[in-house]
Amino acid sequence: MWARDHLSSYYSLPWNWGRSECVGVDPDRNWDFHWGEQDSSMDPCSDNYAGPNPFSEPETRAVSNFLEQRRGQIKVYLSLHAYSQAWLLPSSHTFASFSDDGILMEMGKLATHALADMYGTKYQVGTAADIRQPASGMSHDWAKARAGIKYSYHIDLRDSFGPYGFLLPGSQIVATARETWQAVRAIVDNLES
Repeated sequence: MWARDHLSSYYSLPWNWGRSECVGVDPDRNWDFHWGEQDSSMDPCSDNYAGPNPFSEPETRAVSNFLEQRRGQIKVYLSLHAYSQAWLLPSSHTFASFSDDGILMEMGKLATHALADMYGTKYQVGTAADIRQPASGMSHDWAKARAGIKYSYHIDLRDSFGPYGFLLPGSQIVATARETWQAVRAIVDNLES
């Protein structure tokens, strides 16, 4: 009985109970492409903390190494996140676009139309700079500019800016996965040979 009570009180404590420092880096601000310039923070307690330097985190280093080792072999890079229902194209750090931005926009719209066909969920398509505000150090920008992956996107899944935010109810998880898979299939089915 004591152990169960002890565990339940343990799990109700704040995540950083007993610690004075904040821990964690936003991995989607930790990439070496215009790192630390826009919508990123050097404050370790911030939600968009970019880390002490680009690729300071083993996860971002591992993924970047994987992508670099397969340069020319990967056709699509998708970075899935929560939340706001946005399909973001590179380049996020500025209002300038890549030369093939029209093709990226067309494919993004194709994907979000396929996604909406399933449950009617609407997504915005554009760059972070156009839809929200410029942001830098993001993985899809790095994948496009440094790894040469033509179709690179950052996808903010459900919820929009509704009541759930990051805490999407379990009842919406399967539907989100199904509609997102429809979008991925639309991209794959329409890739150039």
